[in-house]
Amino acid sequence: MINVDAPKPRVSSLRTTRDHRRGWVISALCQNRMPMVDPIKLKGLRQLTNAGLADCKRALDASGGDLFAAAVSMLTESDVQELKQSMMVRASAGQSIKDPVTDTERQLLEALEAHFIGQRTRPVNVGFLFETTSLFLSDSQFRVAIMDQPGNTLETVWNALAPSPSSHSLPNATTVETKKVLSTVITMPTSESEWESDYVVLMHPRRRLIFSSSARVIAIYKRTKRADRGIANVEEMTGAGENVRTLRHWVHEDVEFTPRCLGEIAFASQLREVT
Repeated sequence: MINVDAPKPRVSSLRTTRDHRRGWVISALCQNRMPMVDPIKLKGLRQLTNAGLADCKRALDASGGDLFAAAVSMLTESDVQELKQSMMVRASAGQSIKDPVTDTERQLLEALEAHFIGQRTRPVNVGFLFETTSLFLSDSQFRVAIMDQPGNTLETVWNALAPSPSSHSLPNATTVETKKVLSTVITMPTSESEWESDYVVLMHPRRRLIFSSSARVIAIYKRTKRADRGIANVEEMTGAGENVRTLRHWVHEDVEFTPRCLGEIAFASQLREVT
């Protein structure tokens, strides 16, 4: 039997209880919510890694918001190499595409490339390119030795870098002289990774009448399985000692892999500079 005379609960007490429960639920949700992530960094990481939103959020959260550290945790060395090739193709298109290359993206990829190269033993091929660039651009006696005895000179540099010289095939050199250039074209041993150059062109300084040219070093990376011709990435090196770096990038879509063509490649009209 219902007691009609029993006191009814106050409306204010019901409202207070309901508000208390609502506040407890909101507080619990706030405690379990993921920390805020910079949307610009999140967007950049997603574009760089092509990963899902949740994965990118977790990586940024684990790195304390550090975009570089988050990218390192999500990418491998081969991923960075593929991204570099993609960036060079996009950069060659300039501002005419939907997503042109930004300075931030270029700097981040350069930092990632340097990080992954630094994490492993540098191949003899890469060390040889850096050492030869440094010597050729800064030492006139080395340039004379390359002209007079290219085989012996290159063998000395290579063996100084190789851990066991007898187990490595040696680079060979060919001198090319045309109206435009006097170059030593070095054919490198078969490369084992995308980081290793296939040819190195040493362009000797020349003086003709009132015109003169300075020494230049060009590294060529084949991007085709054909042995005779195809697409290649071309880089001009600069610097000396520990400061050797890439000065300019080009893409050549149809280069002929012969000493004469490679010796003059810096003057090829088909070169598209990657800015």
